Amino acid sequence: MNWNRRDTETQEPTQLHTTLATLRSTSSPPPNAYPFESKLLQFSRPPESDISLGKAFDIYHTHLTATNKAPTTIGGYFYALGDFYDFIYLKTKEDNYPLWKISTTDVADYMASVLQQSHYMKAQTLSANTAHNRYRALRTFFNWAALHDYIIRSPMIGLRAPINPIQPIPVLTSTEFLKLLAVCMGEDLHSRRDMAILMTLYDTGIRRAELISMTLDLLDYPSRSAIVMGKGRRARAIYFGENTAKALDLYMERRTQSEHFDNPNLWIGHHGALTSSGLYKIIKTRAAQAGVSAFPHQLRHTNAHEFLVAGGGESDLSTLLGWTTPAPIMLQRYAASASRIRAKQAHHKFGPGDRL
Repeated sequence: MNWNRRDTETQEPTQLHTTLATLRSTSSPPPNAYPFESKLLQFSRPPESDISLGKAFDIYHTHLTATNKAPTTIGGYFYALGDFYDFIYLKTKEDNYPLWKISTTDVADYMASVLQQSHYMKAQTLSANTAHNRYRALRTFFNWAALHDYIIRSPMIGLRAPINPIQPIPVLTSTEFLKLLAVCMGEDLHSRRDMAILMTLYDTGIRRAELISMTLDLLDYPSRSAIVMGKGRRARAIYFGENTAKALDLYMERRTQSEHFDNPNLWIGHHGALTSSGLYKIIKTRAAQAGVSAFPHQLRHTNAHEFLVAGGGESDLSTLLGWTTPAPIMLQRYAASASRIRAKQAHHKFGPGDRL
């Protein structure tokens, strides 16, 4: 990656390395330290390290690749790191800004800019969840840099993560989903594809990246199941019902007539395999045609809600959706917007008053 914007000589540090080496073993900053960090810790450069922020990012990228991190994980990290790099450049006007000069104040200023409406490069408000993800990406990077002796300490010591209140995602009603299906009733390839995609998302609760990764050879019609590459590069099985199988059959009939019929990916578009952005565009376009508001991940939440309403267990739902975090924690987010509906139905069924 080329992080340089213009040729600039790296400034030489002047901080006493012996003092910093002593501070490295200290468990807490001095009593009169700056609220985020001590003055000495603002310049946390080990004697052997003199690399720029951009160079450190390159090394970190190689490290993540070597440890077999998923491309989507690496992409998410570097979207945040690239944003931070731009912020530091605009603040310092230096391309080769030394890694050891990054202070807690720099990170705090950046996080404040992300949380404010007047984000330094975007005329829009970023969500608290976005800010929280940026914080996690930076924390992971600086912890790695400290572990590998590129800096003495992470500049994020003492800087807490931004509060990230849970924002429940509304689930689609049955009527809304049927409206989505109604605009995909055509006989052409794209209509049948979009119908099959909507049914697969709704019926399986599959993630967007998992759906895109589906291949023909891992689709098993007899058992109505498929193997997909899940989060963290973990292969997992998904299961679909008869209605989804029928939608897939209709799609496959038209797919064989496409110029991309020999593509190993299940879902194809104008130019070959369907992409993640292409899938998002399909759902948003169909939602606009149907007069409803919908996006791919919303169908995953809707699946969780419908499964629980029908009496499905939390443990089974956790397995079906490929959660690695315990179900009680995930259910604080998934289908949380409709939890009152489920609670009301449960009371009608189990309320003690009517059992007297």
